[in-house]
Order: sequence, then structure tokens, then C-alpha cells
Amino acid sequence: MKSAIVILLLIVVYSLPVSAQSFPSLIVNSGEVKTLPARTFIYSEINIQQGGKLIIEPNSADWSILVSQGNVSINGTIEYKYFKSGSNTYNALTPSGENLTHKFSETSIGGVGGHGGSSACSLQGGGSVYAEGGNGAAGSSSFGGGGGAGGGKRYISTACNRQVTKGNDAIGQNGGLPIPTNFFSPAGGNGGLKGIYVNGGLLYIYCGGIFNGLGGIIDVSGQPGNNGTNGSDNNPPYDIQGGSGGGGGGGGSPGGEGGVVILRIVGNAQFYPEIKVKGGTGGKGGKGGRGFANLSSIPTSFGGDGVDGQDGQNGLGDIRH
Repeated sequence: MKSAIVILLLIVVYSLPVSAQSFPSLIVNSGEVKTLPARTFIYSEINIQQGGKLIIEPNSADWSILVSQGNVSINGTIEYKYFKSGSNTYNALTPSGENLTHKFSETSIGGVGGHGGSSACSLQGGGSVYAEGGNGAAGSSSFGGGGGAGGGKRYISTACNRQVTKGNDAIGQNGGLPIPTNFFSPAGGNGGLKGIYVNGGLLYIYCGGIFNGLGGIIDVSGQPGNNGTNGSDNNPPYDIQGGSGGGGGGGGSPGGEGGVVILRIVGNAQFYPEIKVKGGTGGKGGKGGRGFANLSSIPTSFGGDGVDGQDGQNGLGDIRH
């Protein structure tokens, strides 16, 4: 008989509608930092006090859904950053049955790598010969292009006999490699590689009562891109007949995209928080390496600078009543 009563009570509890159940409060006090995983939570109220911070776990790849059956006060900060990169689509269903979907565009591109500097060599009978540096590579949505290697020069004590050779081209993110002979050829810099988790997060907040966002901040900004590395210099020993060109600098990677913030407010809204959805700045291109010749009449060239990566695309802030 007792077991039948227990079963009956369980049926009654689990059949209660969501609005009739008792849920905890989410309160972040001033000076306090709380962290939540990216999943669905239902509360009776949400109160982020001034000076308090709620962080949704970084390195996530899912919607964070925060539901309040009552009032929501965001006077402090909610931060959801370091979301997974890539042109993926993320779907979720809220407790009220609203479909959420977002696809990151990943249209921002990394910077082009700089070309390697040309090498030079004076001829015994007069004049000079030159060899171009390697070509820098184009960037992509995942990285900045590598810089080309400097044109190679063989260092000898006797007169130059056309002892120069073109530098190696960059391949993808990788800078051009030195020529694998007794030529001296400065390497190109590598392009910046986009991080795995640099986009802004996906955040949905439901308010069933009064919403107050006075002085609050919701930040789902993208992260900055990584910088390209500098091309190698033409370092000693120097040769009076000329020298090798400097390596090209690597391109910067693209910045991360901004995320999405959706505020679903059923009751009245007194103030709205600042919503930050800006994409991250692109990484800086690396500097071209130094070219050198002891004789100012024999021009060798510096490697070209890598180009900065493009800023990440801005995200979306949406307030729905």
C-alpha cells in the first residue's frame, strides 16, 4: 500500500507544468564570479548584481539557454566567449518550444604573406645579377599565408659567377624554407593560425517577469586573430659582392566572429544592458626580414611585410517581446 502511495506522488510531481514547479534562483553577488556550462537552466529569478560576473564555460560548442520564470536583473556582466570556430550550424529548442539556430559565416580571411626579398651578386666584369625572393601565400578562413623565403646567394671569396637563386615559395600557412644547398636564403615567416575556440558564444535568456538591465553588459565578442611571424634577416657573414634578400613576413589570421544574444522578454523592460557582439580584430602581419649588401651600389631588398588578417564578422543582438 505504501509503495502505491509513493508512485502516485511521483506521478503528481512529474506531471506538474513547468510554470507550476519550484525552481532555484540564480544570484551572482557583487564581486562574485560564477561559471555555468553551456546548456539549459530554469530558474525562478535571475539576478546578476553590479560588480558580479556570470561566465558561460569557454571552449564550448552549444547554446546556453537561461530561463527565468520571474524577473531578470542584469546589472553586472554575463560573458560567453571562446566558442568553437568553423562554419557550423548550431540548433537548440527552448523549454517553451522556440527553435534557435545560427550558422557562423567564417567569411573573414587571413592576410597574404609577404614576398621574399631578392638576392644580388656583382659580376667580375661589371654589373650585377639578381634572383627574386619566393612568393607569399594567400590566407584562408583558418590562417594567414606564409611569407616567401629570400632569394639565395652563395657566399664565396672570389668573383661572383651568377651565384644567386630564387627563394622558395610559401605553402599555405608555412613560410618558404631556406634553400637546402650551400646558398644562404633567409626563411619566410609563418602565417598566424586561427584558434579552435575564438568565436563569441550563443546565448538565449527568457524573462517571464520584469527585465532590468541597468548598467549591465552581455559580452559575446569574438577573439583577436593571431599575428604572423617575422621573416628572417640576412645575417652575417656579409659579402662585398652582394647578399641574400630577407624573408617575407607571415600574414595575420582572421579574427573570431561575434556571437548571438537573444533576449525574450514577456513582461515589462525597464532598461536594456549593453550587448557586445563585435568580431575580433584580425592578427597583425609579420615584418619582412632585412636584406643586406656591404656595397650600397648593390641593392638587395628587404622581404615584404605580411598583411593583417581581416576582422571577424559581427554577431547579432536580438530583443524579442
